[in-house]
Amino acid sequence: MKKYKNIVFGSSSLIGVEIIKYLDIKKTIFTSRKFSKNERKINWKKIDLNKDSLEVLPKKIKKIFFLASPYFTKKNLNNPKIFENEFKWIKKILNYFEFDQIIYISSSSVYYKESDIGKVKIMIENFLKTKNIKYLQIWRPFNLVGVNNHKISDHFHNLLLKNKENSLIFDGNPNSKRGYSSVKKFALTIFNRSKLKESFVLNYRNKNMLKVINIVEIFNKILKERKKKFLKYEFKKKNDKKKYVTNLKENLNVKTIYSREKSEKVLIEYFRENLKK
Repeated sequence: MKKYKNIVFGSSSLIGVEIIKYLDIKKTIFTSRKFSKNERKINWKKIDLNKDSLEVLPKKIKKIFFLASPYFTKKNLNNPKIFENEFKWIKKILNYFEFDQIIYISSSSVYYKESDIGKVKIMIENFLKTKNIKYLQIWRPFNLVGVNNHKISDHFHNLLLKNKENSLIFDGNPNSKRGYSSVKKFALTIFNRSKLKESFVLNYRNKNMLKVINIVEIFNKILKERKKKFLKYEFKKKNDKKKYVTNLKENLNVKTIYSREKSEKVLIEYFRENLKK
């Protein structure tokens, strides 16, 4: 069997479709349940980690990029056990492969005490740390946006796109703030850091914050420009009661890489791409 250097799980994910642009396709196997069209001719194998065997893959590999995760949708959020599948996938992979390095995409959800996703991600992080992995690189990204050819998530910015009634009532607080980063830049950052022979846990976020109400206003501007429509909206709460760790470095001693992008620019490009005439 031909020797490969990298294997990517979740190559059809937001991050997966971007990282394809940087990895050496002659030395990389890309796997996912669905194939995403891209400009490069890749070595892709259909793998459903819930049921498919890994025997079709080489046992010895240098780097594993684990980008797979159950969809963040309301349906899945109502059934938290779905997210526990990710832990089973990780165990399955570690039991099969001999490797030097794994790049694991965790989540900023680890900072929300009541998040079912965060609980699973922390469990996986802790599990990986108990294994004798030469180079373990864990990323905790915040609010990434990018175009996906498949199902889009139910994150706030996507709820705006998925709405068909031209009206929405939001549970949260209009003055809460979020910083957005592009998946394109994040994927390049992952690739560059993966070349380093070191282990780490890193946050990836953007200090350039926008109020949630400003995000809706940006969306409405693009919606009017592209579709001649306007979204009516209201917020139920004046205060956001979610318990969130505001100073990440001080509270959890995890270093942060900042994308240094303009959140407004990132969202404008994203909404324009998804609201093409």
